[in-house]
Amino acid sequence: MVQLIGNLMAKLSALEATFVERVREATDRQLRAGEDVQWYTEQLEIIRQIKADVAVQLGKSDAGQVEPAGGEPDISRAREPRVDRIARLREEFGEHFPFFEPDKDENGVPTYAESVMSGLGSNRERAWAAAQVYGERLREAALAEAIFRTGDTKAKSAEAVRGSLGGLVRYGDDWTRERGDLVYRGEGLRPNLDAINRLLRERNEASAMDGQDENISQKLS
Repeated sequence: MVQLIGNLMAKLSALEATFVERVREATDRQLRAGEDVQWYTEQLEIIRQIKADVAVQLGKSDAGQVEPAGGEPDISRAREPRVDRIARLREEFGEHFPFFEPDKDENGVPTYAESVMSGLGSNRERAWAAAQVYGERLREAALAEAIFRTGDTKAKSAEAVRGSLGGLVRYGDDWTRERGDLVYRGEGLRPNLDAINRLLRERNEASAMDGQDENISQKLS
């Protein structure tokens, strides 16, 4: 168990070091008018919260033996109730902290990436996967559309998928419906950092391509 926890802390420290460096790089380049800096800083906060929670919950008095990059985890933060801590951080970083801010269409409706939910066997699993990336509050119609786009269901339309999502509410108390949203009210929701990092890379690559196309258009005009 001690070795397992040590490995976990070491991996979290390595992630922390990676995001420290990415914060520096993003700051130097001033990418996307500071948006990348904010996002990477948010991820650092997530990682440090997890490290603090692990250290406190397991009562590891020697947790400091694993030296994190940039200093030891702020154990005092773990004394604040997690719900209150997340609420405070969302006031500072935005309503989607510590999850991924989805793209939105011209009507302000979020667009969820179907890749987040591909390859899963049930809508409950797909909704859970989406919540791990986009947070506990999901626009139901947008979620149904993304699930339909995966092609993994037998549904004939996104509307049919939306109808089947009612089973999340009817059979269990983890999900509720609120004004067109599906909201996860259960325990254990944590951000899927691998999926979030992948989506961020895809967004940055798309943004860079758009910038190149714009530059080419300006030169040709």
